[in-house]
Amino acid sequence: MIDPTTRVHRAITHIVLKHPFYAGLALRLDPFVDGLNSQREAVEDKRVKRIVANGKILRFNPEWVSNQDGDELITHVAGCVTRCALSHHTRREGRDPADWQIASSIVVNGILAKSGYRMPADARMNPDLENLSVEKVYSVIHKDGDQNGQDGQDGPVEDSQGAGGVADAQSDDGGPLSESEKAAEENAWSVAAIQAANIGQSFCGDVPDAFKRIVDEIKAPADDCWSVLRSFVQQSCERDDQTWSRPSRRHHGFDVIMPGKKSESLGQIVVGADTSCSINERILSELLGHIQAVQEDYQPESVKIVFGDTRLRGGPVNLDRGGDFDTSQIMRAAVGGGGTKLDWPFQWVDEYAEADPVCMIMLTDLEAPALTVPPPCYPVLWGVTPGHGRRMEPAFGEIVELS
Repeated sequence: MIDPTTRVHRAITHIVLKHPFYAGLALRLDPFVDGLNSQREAVEDKRVKRIVANGKILRFNPEWVSNQDGDELITHVAGCVTRCALSHHTRREGRDPADWQIASSIVVNGILAKSGYRMPADARMNPDLENLSVEKVYSVIHKDGDQNGQDGQDGPVEDSQGAGGVADAQSDDGGPLSESEKAAEENAWSVAAIQAANIGQSFCGDVPDAFKRIVDEIKAPADDCWSVLRSFVQQSCERDDQTWSRPSRRHHGFDVIMPGKKSESLGQIVVGADTSCSINERILSELLGHIQAVQEDYQPESVKIVFGDTRLRGGPVNLDRGGDFDTSQIMRAAVGGGGTKLDWPFQWVDEYAEADPVCMIMLTDLEAPALTVPPPCYPVLWGVTPGHGRRMEPAFGEIVELS
């Protein structure tokens, strides 16, 4: 008789071989892949009624696994994978765990059914809600009342009609994730989801619509403010080869202004972040998610991320075309905490950048003295976070309010 752990491993292997667009995601929960995700594992846990994942650990009840039909076990493992890909293990934010499980099941069951998985006979299906975000589904099904912010002492709350299950992500010491740890975990799964779509496209020539929606939810802006960011980058990319708005640096010393030449490949994008307590980790993480999508879509030569308050404090973090997008490395560079003066990113470009960037995106609350630098010859987008003091009105650039 095949032991339960091996059955779980075989279910993951089946997903990898038969559903290429899920391969990279499934392997993130596979403890049998040598050298890959050594901190991720599958664990027998009799406190679990069925099978759940928290992004790193796949916990399952061995008796339940032993009694499952092979195809349905594959569906349950795929359900765990999909919940993590959608960051359902990090997005609960104190909501009632039972209703969160149900909301997650409605979304994930719909995706799996459309992706060709064999659903259990009693699977929770709701075509009217399955295309919504898990938060919106929760708001529809949850009844006002007391909310239990934690999973139960005897194991995570589960939905018996869901494909797989999800548990809250935990730190290495078993406690809740910090904001920076949560951001890193969400970004890691987002990267895996985007890569999985690329694999599916390469192997199959197409990606099922249901899975495309996962990637679209991750890559597409959640709010209009992030749509402005992507539109800003796109417009910056669509300039003519010869442009007077980006003068050639070669003629600066001759008091002659000549048009710069735009290379066939997109040059560098500079992202600056005001770290004088103006932005929190959640907003920075969300910005990085959209910067990553920009990097995927437009393939700039590089993205340079700098941090500062009155001067440069961290970075530049260089993200070259085709390189890894390491959120934890970027977050470690986000140091500062002093006063605020917003001349420094433009001064850094003038002094150290090899060429003018295609554009600059600056994240700040604009609670700073007036700028003393002249308008740069590249477009600037100010992503403005909510603040509490008097705001400076920049003399150049576009402004978008970030929620």
